[in-house]
Amino acid sequence: MEAGEDDLAAARRELREETGIVNVTMLEGFRQESVYFFRSKRHGLVRKTVVFFLGLTFNRDVQISDEHAGFEFLPYKPALQRLTFPTARQILSAAEYRLTAESEKP
Repeated sequence: MEAGEDDLAAARRELREETGIVNVTMLEGFRQESVYFFRSKRHGLVRKTVVFFLGLTFNRDVQISDEHAGFEFLPYKPALQRLTFPTARQILSAAEYRLTAESEKP
């Protein structure tokens, strides 16, 4: 996060910087965290917290940053199979549940 940002502002900025997507509507009430550790040659053991939000965009013109090798839009089940970390699967499942519950509202 940059100075003066909250989690949501940081997520919007990261989305813009890493995909070029600026037009997104965030769904209220969805916020999931993933905490993990990794080793850095420069900083030793690093604790990282990643916060996930759920948003809607109709923009399919993605322009990824040089931090990434590619991207892919996937339906829920193939996306779930592609994920390798249990926490990522749990977050995607929570998002699917929220979207399903949202679409079933009268």
